[in-house]
Amino acid sequence: MRVRSPRRLLALLLLGGCAAAHVSTPSESPAHDPEPVSVTVEALRKEQLERLYRFDGDLGVMGDRCQALCSHHTSICGLATRICGIAKANANVPRAADLCEVASATCKDTSARLPTDCFCQ
Repeated sequence: MRVRSPRRLLALLLLGGCAAAHVSTPSESPAHDPEPVSVTVEALRKEQLERLYRFDGDLGVMGDRCQALCSHHTSICGLATRICGIAKANANVPRAADLCEVASATCKDTSARLPTDCFCQ
């Protein structure tokens, strides 16, 4: 019977663990891994803020502003829905829950600031 060195045996065990590892995307990340979830909701919140800045810019523009404002509004609220969906699926990530609240408030605020002559669907 051949006796292997402890170092070699340890190396084989470690390599076996690496081969079995699975990398998940943020949307499918398990509940015990909050880092990818936080990164995802931070990115979505950043995108929502960019849409909000465009919305604010179009508020003062005359002409066919309702179409642009409604488009921004839809994007802003859609991003809030996505952020809150991720937060709900990952209740163990406090940052996701915090950003859900902020994103939802941004959607409601945007709705309240729409001009009364703009009828968004």
